[in-house]
Amino acid sequence: MPQTRFPLPISIPPSAAGLARHAAVVVSPAVLLVLPLYLWRIYYSVSDWAALFLLALASMLFAGFYPPRKALLRARHKAAVRTRSWISAFMRGTFRASVDSLAFVAVAVPVLAWQALAAPDPIATVLVLLCMAASGLALGIRRWLERHFRAAYAASWSLALGAVLAAIAFLPLLAWLNWSQVVYPGEFRSLEFLDAVQFGVAEQLPPRRGWIAEILALPFAIESAQLWLTARYGSTIAWLPVLYSVYLALVAFVVARAGTALASLAAHALRTSANEPAND
Repeated sequence: MPQTRFPLPISIPPSAAGLARHAAVVVSPAVLLVLPLYLWRIYYSVSDWAALFLLALASMLFAGFYPPRKALLRARHKAAVRTRSWISAFMRGTFRASVDSLAFVAVAVPVLAWQALAAPDPIATVLVLLCMAASGLALGIRRWLERHFRAAYAASWSLALGAVLAAIAFLPLLAWLNWSQVVYPGEFRSLEFLDAVQFGVAEQLPPRRGWIAEILALPFAIESAQLWLTARYGSTIAWLPVLYSVYLALVAFVVARAGTALASLAAHALRTSANEPAND
């Protein structure tokens, strides 16, 4: 009697699985960043409930920033404090990691929300690419750092280094786009400073008033002031490009660091779904 042969299940080679996982970690931060910001951009002029999308983004940023920071602080305290000491119970890094994570979220979310509303499409596209580039650099840097440092240090340092290097690499492109592609309203060349700021705020804020509009009035006023200075004195004030570059560097670093935080969150989710333990 002939023996029945059943087809073997198709297995993915380890190298292909690793490549797919790395691709997911690089792409996921862009999706996790763009989706809530896009929904925020659509609905902020309709209802204050649009802030819920920012709350979701803040939760994801905190969840991605907190674990590596806590692991790094715990590793430092473990190296400094004896395990049997009663002090070790208070030196686990939980409180400090929470404070650092909340501080990052408090800075990142307003900057990202502002850029989602104010950035033109070319600059928004570059910022999304910056997010992905920072995630990819963080992955590569971590693999190199793990050859020389313990996992907690390699994970935390790679996220910061990936963000810094990506922000520096993208800063010239962002500066060129801002100086050459942004269209300044003609009113900024004819109005005085305060009138131009009021005009810029009125043009960008929704006609509906609420607590979101009151909060957004300040960053829109700052942006209008920058646009007025650039339109009126961009070619005559030597320090103006430097000031604008500092502003762009802050935006670039916040976007890049948000990307690496979300990459950390995506990597943890992938490890959890694959039932893989975290590296010690």
